[in-house]
Amino acid sequence: MVAFGVCLMEKIIFLALLTRASITDCKTRKIENEIIVLILINKVYFCVLKLGMEFYDIHKFEEYMVENILFWLVLFVLYYICTSVGAGDIKILCVSKLYFVGNETVDWLLILFVLIVVALFIMLLLKISSERSLRITFAPYVLLSVLLFYVKDI
Repeated sequence: MVAFGVCLMEKIIFLALLTRASITDCKTRKIENEIIVLILINKVYFCVLKLGMEFYDIHKFEEYMVENILFWLVLFVLYYICTSVGAGDIKILCVSKLYFVGNETVDWLLILFVLIVVALFIMLLLKISSERSLRITFAPYVLLSVLLFYVKDI
């Protein structure tokens, strides 16, 4: 029961911080570094707590860190190749990835990809009809994909 409470609290704080990042991204098209750091601190705190409570196997934790480092490298290469993706978008993806392991990552990224493709399709239709510029704020889609991922598991 304690494990459930710890995991639930971690998710609630993560979603609250992602909500703040989404609001800021929509208003200013920037994601504050303070929010990124708080999301990272939240994950580290709960990882240490779970390791201390022996909810994690240390060998799985090492695999988890290798997986995250490889994911981060791919994203930073994407940042340098693709000019439409901002540094804040890459950072929010990097810290959000910390909350998913193995197949969860694939499921989450698939949900995120579908949301972004649908949003881009709708924006293309709107641009064709109204000649507005095609720009997307990324953090709200990360938030929505995380919410859909968590709801999927209920």
